[in-house]
Amino acid sequence: MATITIIRADPSVGSTALHHLLKRYLDDPSLVHARFVVAYAKWSGLTLIAKALERFLKRDGKVDLLFGFDNGVTTPDALHYAYSLREQFGTAVFAGAIRWNYNNSLFHPKSLDFETKTQRCVIVGSANLTKGGFLANHELCVQVSMSASSPEIAAFEATWSHYCGLAEPITPTLIRELESAAKLSSEKKSENSSEARPSLALPISLGAGPLYKHLQRSARPAKRRKVLEEADTLSEKPRRLYQQVLRETGPGGTQMQFPAAAAGAFFGLAPAEARQATFIFPTEVVNVRIAHYPNITNRIPLRTLARVARPAIIVFTRIGEDRYRCRIIRKSDSAYASTLRDKCTEQTNSRSRRWGLA
Repeated sequence: MATITIIRADPSVGSTALHHLLKRYLDDPSLVHARFVVAYAKWSGLTLIAKALERFLKRDGKVDLLFGFDNGVTTPDALHYAYSLREQFGTAVFAGAIRWNYNNSLFHPKSLDFETKTQRCVIVGSANLTKGGFLANHELCVQVSMSASSPEIAAFEATWSHYCGLAEPITPTLIRELESAAKLSSEKKSENSSEARPSLALPISLGAGPLYKHLQRSARPAKRRKVLEEADTLSEKPRRLYQQVLRETGPGGTQMQFPAAAAGAFFGLAPAEARQATFIFPTEVVNVRIAHYPNITNRIPLRTLARVARPAIIVFTRIGEDRYRCRIIRKSDSAYASTLRDKCTEQTNSRSRRWGLA
């Protein structure tokens, strides 16, 4: 016999926020399978459970994620995170997006499903996989708990199979298609905005920060670089690129080399894409063509480098669309050693230039 429980999240009582409940389920050592199907998904919601989700996957758990889109809320960052889990954990993760091509209708369910060898718990209600749904909103859900042999499970299995049949795998190509067709939102867009009312005070220490930072901390190096290389559609991109320059090629050593991961995650270039960018150095402004080639390093001509002793670090700071303010940190500068240690945290191999995103 199934047991029904009402779950009421009240933002005035922080302990009732749904992310607490989800983390308890994900940290349960008896959990074997978690399945989420939601209309709206944002990294701002996923970040609240990301560490628990990855701990569960490292215990050989299975996770299925199905997200709706074209709804003004779901972001490319949420889809990139689902894809990154698939890349890191292989077939233990199913990540799908559900296309619903009707202009007067949305894909709108919200179901969170947790399975152990003996129990099944399904939470169905108003909460989406967003910061609002898991932390900030009033939410009302029904929790159905039953034994693994309960006849009610058949209904949930049939519903899940139906939704899986509607889904297509999340890939960087799909995310680019949806972004180009304006079917995705942005992490910078407020979920609950009204200038006429004050903002709710929320804990600022929760979550894992921007997605690129979480990937740098959590993913294995080879997988991390691959995912960052394909993350050209992130709505919350790094503000700075730190790039070490060594023995560059070209006339006078003026062809700066940067990794494909920086081409994607920082410069926002899809593989094989190229466009013009403006680099503003203290003494000159350089207009260059930057490109994302399908190899380990990419080159851009920077005549400024001809006058720079090696090694050095170039700091690129985003100040506009395809516009970057550039600062040179020379080895003789007091900040060189600490910048190389603390900011240039990535390296393709032991002999390559170090770099980092911030």
